[in-house]
Amino acid sequence: MKTLPGIIAGILFMIFALDPLVLAAIGLPEWLKLLIAVVFVGPLAFAMGRPFPLGNAAVGVRGAHLVPWAWAVNGAFSVISTPLANMVSATLGWRVVFAAALALYFCTLPVFPLGRQKA
Repeated sequence: MKTLPGIIAGILFMIFALDPLVLAAIGLPEWLKLLIAVVFVGPLAFAMGRPFPLGNAAVGVRGAHLVPWAWAVNGAFSVISTPLANMVSATLGWRVVFAAALALYFCTLPVFPLGRQKA
């Protein structure tokens, strides 16, 4: 599966299926809840981590001097995004966080057009 379509499908799945999944898992044992979380979140988390290394490789080909900047921007947003996602989720709900993530991943389309991805 291509990276970006997989991310988009995974986020859409989470937006529409997370509530019923959580409600169905309420009475299950803790170990089973953990297993369900790993099965549903793990593949999406892996896919969401792929655009940076793929983009960094593309940046390195076009201009190696930009690679440190890419790492710096990634580091800054990695630090900012976790507390920001927690605050937005607590204030507006987790669906808004997923919708924002979906919008931001759509912003990567100029770099990774859906039809031209190599991974």
